[in-house]
Amino acid sequence: MLVVLSHVIIPAVCGAVDKPVAVLLSQEIPPYIQMLEGFENNFQNYAVQRFFLDKNGKPYSLAASVSAAGFRARDYTALVAIGPQALTTFLPYAGEAPLLYGLVLNPERLLPPEGAAVCGVSLYLQPEEQFLAIRAYLPDLSRLGVIYDPNNNQDWFDTAAAVASRLGFTLSPFRVARLSGQLKMIGDWEQTDALLFIPDRTIVAKSVIQYLIKQALLQRKPVIGYNQFFLDSGAAFSFIFDYARIGAQVADLTQTQLNSGDCPRSISAYELRYNNDVLNIINSLENEEVP
Repeated sequence: MLVVLSHVIIPAVCGAVDKPVAVLLSQEIPPYIQMLEGFENNFQNYAVQRFFLDKNGKPYSLAASVSAAGFRARDYTALVAIGPQALTTFLPYAGEAPLLYGLVLNPERLLPPEGAAVCGVSLYLQPEEQFLAIRAYLPDLSRLGVIYDPNNNQDWFDTAAAVASRLGFTLSPFRVARLSGQLKMIGDWEQTDALLFIPDRTIVAKSVIQYLIKQALLQRKPVIGYNQFFLDSGAAFSFIFDYARIGAQVADLTQTQLNSGDCPRSISAYELRYNNDVLNIINSLENEEVP
């Protein structure tokens, strides 16, 4: 159900400055809304004004005065972008007010090599962080399959393979390519103990993900995904981000930036959840005698 957000300005507490903080949403979807609410609930020293993107990609507020005058960064103490479209929209204003972001997967791909400093909490999890979390549940893991399109994520795979080697296991590639409108996958199920999905724009269709999860289960291999949809579709594990907590993280980071100008590195709040029913099914299949 789509929730339409109304214009809200949080009352400033004692000691607040006159200029509010502008928060821009890329879209009105649950993850962005949850982060916005987490930000507002944990950022109490300044008023917060919500902005949205119109059909032309321009920021607007439901406040009549802002809609009439247009957006001016100098009217705000800081700018906070939620999602990649919002970050791209706010980037030209980075020199006029501190700019922060959240719920952006690869911010370095959007940020210019030179310019005003931009601070935020990335959705990107370093390979080592992922692998340590996975091995906490699968301590005997020796071969981790990774499904990806080399055109999109070969650099990630190469970097991650070196990290895995340092941690004492290997990565097995499951390469995907789109040929004549169909997806083709090349990988060796015999050379993997579990299959990891990473964000890849070639592998986003729900039907494709569900099909691949089913194939992995038939091979008695647990799947590791990166959102709730994977768990609901039969994955054994999935990295789940806590969007409200990420909003709180960005609120703390914004306050730190305004107080001292510092930008400490933050890992997006997440947990690796497991589906016990799926794990039981895999264990029962593994215990069956092969005729």
